[in-house]
This record gives sequence, C-alpha cells and structure tokens, in this order.
Amino acid sequence: MRELSAQLNVSEGTAYKAVKEAEQRGLVLVKPKAGTVRVKSERSVLDQMIPAADLCSLLGLTVHAGKEHLRHGIRKLVICNGSVQDLLRQLGGTPAEACLCLCGDRPDIQDAVLSTGGHLLLTDGARPTWTQISQAERSELIILSSAQSAYSLVRAFDAEFAEHTDYSDSDQVSSWMQTPDYLYYNDIVADWQQFYAEGSFIKQYPLVDDNLELYGGLDLWRASAAVPSQKLRSAAADEMQIPTVSLTDDLKAVAKRFVVNGETLAAVMDGKRMVGTITPNDLLRYYMITEPNSYESAAESFLEKDNTVSDENTVIYRIRIPESEMKNIAHIEMDILLCAADNHLRQIGKTAFKLDSGTFFATKKIRSSESLLLISKLQQTAGSTYVIETEINDDTTSYAKAVLVASVPDGKEE
Repeated sequence: MRELSAQLNVSEGTAYKAVKEAEQRGLVLVKPKAGTVRVKSERSVLDQMIPAADLCSLLGLTVHAGKEHLRHGIRKLVICNGSVQDLLRQLGGTPAEACLCLCGDRPDIQDAVLSTGGHLLLTDGARPTWTQISQAERSELIILSSAQSAYSLVRAFDAEFAEHTDYSDSDQVSSWMQTPDYLYYNDIVADWQQFYAEGSFIKQYPLVDDNLELYGGLDLWRASAAVPSQKLRSAAADEMQIPTVSLTDDLKAVAKRFVVNGETLAAVMDGKRMVGTITPNDLLRYYMITEPNSYESAAESFLEKDNTVSDENTVIYRIRIPESEMKNIAHIEMDILLCAADNHLRQIGKTAFKLDSGTFFATKKIRSSESLLLISKLQQTAGSTYVIETEINDDTTSYAKAVLVASVPDGKEE
C-alpha cells in the first residue's frame, strides 16, 4: 500500500480503498501472507469444497430443488451478471457440478446454468419456475434463492468462508431476511408438510392471501392432525397475531423483541405485503458475521483490523460506529485513537507500557463512520521508547490525529 500510494502520489487510505474496491469487483484477490494478485473474472475460487447445506444455513438460503443433495460440495462461486457466453467462460476450468452460480431475474442465464450442469442461486428475491425445479431434480442439481443481492451474498460468504473478513455494513432486516416458500390460505396441509413440518421448531407460521397480505397464523397442532388434502385456512388459529417487522427495522431491536417475547419467527412486511421471514437463526447469522470479538472497551468494538494489508509497523482499521453511539460518546475521536495505539503496542508484544506524553489534534468532528479509516504507525526510537502516530481520515479529510510517546519499563519488554 505504501509503495502504491507513493507511486500514484495519493494517500495510503486512498490506495487501500482502491484495492478493496478492486477486490469487491473481482479484479484482484488478496491472499494473506502472499500479496494481492489480479484475476481474470468475477469469481471466488475456494481452497476446499464447502457443503451446500453449510451455505444454506450460514447465508439464510431457501432450497427449491435438490434437498437430498445438499451435502454436495461447492468449489466456486460464479456471479452471472453478463451474457451466456460470459457464464461459459467463467465456468471454464472447473466442473460445472462444483459451481454455484449467482443470478438475478435473468431466465436465459438461469436456464443456461442448469443446462451446463451448474447449481443455481437466485438473488434479489427471484424465484425459479416449476420447469426449472423439475429440470434440476432430474439432473440432481440444487436451486437456492435469497432476498439479498449477489453483492451482499458474496460479502457475507467472504466473511464466513474466505481467509479475509469483509463485514456487511447493513443492520436492517432487509439484508438478513429469508425469502419464504409462501403458504397460501387455499393451499393444502400436504404443502405445509412438504416445506416446513419436518424438523421445524417454530410455534406458528403465517398464511397469506392471493395478494401476499397476511391472512392469519397457521395452528401447527391442527395442521399436524389434519388430513393432507385439507385447506390450510381451516387449520388457521382462531386468535393468533403473527409477529411482524418492517424491511427497515433494526436487527438489534428485532433481536430484543425475540428474546423478550419468546418469538421464533416474524413476518417481514413491505406495507401490507409479506416479503420475507426472520427467525432466530437469521439473527444469529447477523451477529456472527457483523459483530467483532469481545473487547475490553467500547471504542475497540468500532475498529475492524484489515489483516491482509497490516504489518508490525503499520496497521489499518476500518471504523464502523453505530449511529446510535455517535451522540452518546463525548470524546469518540480520542477514545478510538488511544484504543488503536494500545492495540498496536500489544500486537508487537508490549503489554506493559506507559504513555509518557502525546499530542492530540481534532480538526473536524466525526458525523458518520461511513468510509472512515484509521491508520496507526509505530516506530521504536531509543531503547524501549516508542512513538505511535494514529490518524482518522477518509478520502478527502483528516478528522483527528494523535502522536503518542510510550515506554516499556525495564525488564518488561515482552
């Protein structure tokens, strides 16, 4: 990063963001302890096979075909946002049956994926046709779907399976809900049994009418005792209010509701229409992927270290401060800068140190953490004395900076 910034005469922060953008576009691949290399296509090649069942659980995917083949291993993710010819080019070199192809509402690309023998993941809420489901079942292929975009799914995938971590920056229900196999009030009990009865832990499930508006809640006890040909509306509870959330609700607030009320499922509503579901498993995925590890201070939880570009002398953090915390912390800039300096010293094994002096500059108040970086540079001067320079900036502005001098007491170098 330092060489690139010097060559292009830009800041290290700008160089860092350019490389991260290139990585997200699939133009480069960052390999820890190896470096950054260019790639020829937007694809994610894995070091080992990942069972499709693990992908479904961790990414909140709905299975439309191939439930009995979910132990099948996935070797490559292919983002299908071009032509059929581009799809065939990306599949080159890897057996199609080891590829999971991410595709939006593009029937021509969807059909091409299945024709080549690849597994299909429909994004942005797209749903397969019965013809596609039948073709996949005959060919022992898997069809999955998600309400999220291909970009969001790839980021969540990288956070869980790739060697580097790239956290999702959305805390809203819309980024974590699942696309349901809708149960209509005129469906029969056999439909519910096919999709949800086996192994389901939920207490209730929403029924919708022909306009996807909530009709009521399915009484699971009645449905279990009903004959398979009976209409689901006859098994609806007499008095059952289905918990609902909106697309823009905050996930932490939803999690609190689940804990307080003992809820196991909520219908996600866009106005009067049901567009998804949220379960405790989705909330667990959210916290597992987005929440940092346990830290000693609140400020530390706002820092996400990028191990792929950090070394002993220079550490780069991305800063993510919840909007709710902006108004609650009076000296947020100083807290974050001191926390980064503390982390940097501990990283090199200097756990018993003393801050001797320092200078703090805050040229502009932080209003939002979007696009913020913190760069920490450490230099050993004489003996056991260290100078740590930490700075918070984005592409255009330096918000705060601290220059600190620390010393390690005799006999406590490590």
